[in-house]
Amino acid sequence: MPEIVADLHVHLEHDEFVGILAEAIAPGLDVVAVTNHAHKPDVMHAQPGRIEKLQSLRPDLLLLPGVEWDVLGCHVNVIFPDAEAFAAVAPDFVGRFNMTDDESVAADALGAIAAIPEPTRPAVILNHPGHGLEGARRLAQVMVSKKPAVAAGVDMFHGHQGWPQTYGDPMEYPGNVPGGLYDTLLSGGLRPAATAASDFHVHKQERRPDYAPGQYQWTIINCPDRSGTGVVRGLWAGESYAVQGSVVEALSMTWTGEGLRVCFRARVDLERWEVITGSEAGVAVIGFGRTAGAVDETVPVKRGRGSWARVRGASVSRERPVPGGPYAGGFASSAVHDGDGPW
Repeated sequence: MPEIVADLHVHLEHDEFVGILAEAIAPGLDVVAVTNHAHKPDVMHAQPGRIEKLQSLRPDLLLLPGVEWDVLGCHVNVIFPDAEAFAAVAPDFVGRFNMTDDESVAADALGAIAAIPEPTRPAVILNHPGHGLEGARRLAQVMVSKKPAVAAGVDMFHGHQGWPQTYGDPMEYPGNVPGGLYDTLLSGGLRPAATAASDFHVHKQERRPDYAPGQYQWTIINCPDRSGTGVVRGLWAGESYAVQGSVVEALSMTWTGEGLRVCFRARVDLERWEVITGSEAGVAVIGFGRTAGAVDETVPVKRGRGSWARVRGASVSRERPVPGGPYAGGFASSAVHDGDGPW
């Protein structure tokens, strides 16, 4: 199944910045999702036209519409497979579902998404949980308790990695830590995708420089095809990995008779990498030391009902391109579950 390289969180709020964004998007991206804030109705109303203009300037990209939903004190991206699906549902997130602190309204919103027939049903991603973590935890509990037929993703690293107040150790981020937000959804029976995005605000670059889409963080998704529906289906399947700083590529995981076979290519020296496992007994960590080059390791992970495993790691180097600070790059995969085939 082909890998699609995506940035699923980009802002475009003004007509005069369409051309600037088109030039800023780095080579190597296949997909960009434009996800403006739902609490800005004028911006949301103008978003489809701006996406059309951006598409005319960047016909090489698959552009997806989305909305950044403010709910329970956290932010959630709702990613639509096409403009028609966006037009049918997005107004509810700008209106009755937005800026709510009511868990029942949040559940109604997730239920509204679940009621949309496939293949136009969108995916939802819990954005940058380091900001609004308590709200993200509340929403995760709503998702676990209600179990709506909604695909969930979790940012394993914060966006805005060029801003001093947001960059940091990738292994300590709340979406990524063992037993953290991602693992909460796993333990609740969901299959979240692992994501990372730029959260690029093109209109803020003169006063707050940041990494452009495709410059430092990516979501790599196993997709059935290069289409909006294919991207959303890949997120629904939970077959993705998040990358900072281009530290790894070609990551795959396969259950074997001996355990979990993990394969990837480290593009830089890794300080460490880990297999995180979960089951009814809890969450455990199997660690590996400094690594370089190709990895093909079968890890003796015990399988059982409800068990899962995922992989993460961090680079040796603490050097990042300007404007980033002195921190490692990292990667974090979605989980494979007992009984899954390879991905």
